[in-house]
Amino acid sequence: NLISLDSSSSFIDDVTKLLSSCNIPLSVVNHPNFIAFMEKYCGQRPPSRPTINNHLKSQSSNILSQIKENVQGKDVYISLDETRDIKDRPMTAVLMGSWM
Repeated sequence: NLISLDSSSSFIDDVTKLLSSCNIPLSVVNHPNFIAFMEKYCGQRPPSRPTINNHLKSQSSNILSQIKENVQGKDVYISLDETRDIKDRPMTAVLMGSWM
């Protein structure tokens, strides 16, 4: 028996956080084995990729808002490090902090 989801379910947020924080490609939610695993062990069908994308955008906005609140009125520093990943694609790591 699968648990029905409503669009405001924290399950969707948690799956989105899991995939993004573990660097798991979002396409995994369409894979039959992933769907079967989620249904078997979580009792829920995973959200669709478009749903994950929408929640990821929302979570990103929330994180940016939290960063802005935390550094507002403070002196901040930003450090950038350019490198390449294993597939030789350029990427930039960003480190940001505030002075106490």
